[in-house]
Amino acid sequence: MLHAIHVVNVDPHYTSQQCNRCGTIDKESRNKSRYICKHCGHTDYADVHAAKNIRDTYAGRCNRTGIPSIGEAINTVPAV
Repeated sequence: MLHAIHVVNVDPHYTSQQCNRCGTIDKESRNKSRYICKHCGHTDYADVHAAKNIRDTYAGRCNRTGIPSIGEAINTVPAV
């Protein structure tokens, strides 16, 4: 049995520069593989940090538009 998946486009601009804690955008906060917020001091691996921002953008969109949340089954397509 195959399961359909829901794909949502999330604009990746600034996801590696925006602090996941305080929301400040500062390109100097990203230094190669590290993210260190110049405003609140939050630190993380830059790619993980960007992924969290993408996740949170998607989750916020789900709350506003009724898009199914992460992990929720959309529909089932019978195997062919």
